Amino acid sequence: MSIRGLRFQTNQGDHIQTDHIFSFLNANDYLWYIDNLDTLDAELDINFNVRFTDGQQLLKDFSEHAVHAIFGEFFAFKKENEHVSNEPEINNWDDFVQSSAQIVVLIADCYYIDVYLKDPEVITSCFQFISSRGFTPELIDQTDARYKFKVW
Repeated sequence: MSIRGLRFQTNQGDHIQTDHIFSFLNANDYLWYIDNLDTLDAELDINFNVRFTDGQQLLKDFSEHAVHAIFGEFFAFKKENEHVSNEPEINNWDDFVQSSAQIVVLIADCYYIDVYLKDPEVITSCFQFISSRGFTPELIDQTDARYKFKVW
């Protein structure tokens, strides 16, 4: 069985901040491309949507604004792979595997979070972290029904 990542669902009363999701992924180590971000902060949405941002800045802004992402598509690239001018073409699992992206995080309706990862060790540590926070992660394998990496 080929493990692709994990998914988990938060409960309506959990109010897990978006920065908490990215902190366990070592977001500081990556350059993040963000698309379809929808939060309760319209200015933040404008500043981050359809562009690359440094992981450290992403965590700082999400933490300072206590962001709860309603929707969002996040693609992490190693910083040495500076993709500063082109929108990545990562529409599905096959595109992800062939790309230089390392992580894909999809957030839908605030509560449904899918995390796709290339590194099996990171999958294991993420699974343990999410479990320790009281959530019940589910491993995503090749039978995954998601055919597009889109939340809209």
